Amino acid sequence: MTLASALVPGAEWLPLLAQLAAKATLILLATALAAALLWRASAAVRHLVWCVGVAGVLALPLFSALLPAWELPLLPATPAPAPARST
Repeated sequence: MTLASALVPGAEWLPLLAQLAAKATLILLATALAAALLWRASAAVRHLVWCVGVAGVLALPLFSALLPAWELPLLPATPAPAPARST
């Protein structure tokens, strides 16, 4: 049982929601960086960058459901127990 399901019964979707929020944040940060780097470009180009970023965020749940998961081991796995010493 996770902490989320202990606090809110029937909340198995909370980890998925947290993953989508984190991915959407990264997409929008990349979009903001691209728009900032294009500060001398026309407003139409900056608008296109923001439209692509927002479209990516809106398509994120669909992509997460249809495409295979891509797991990156960012945090170390739980350590294996030490083997028992025999004397």
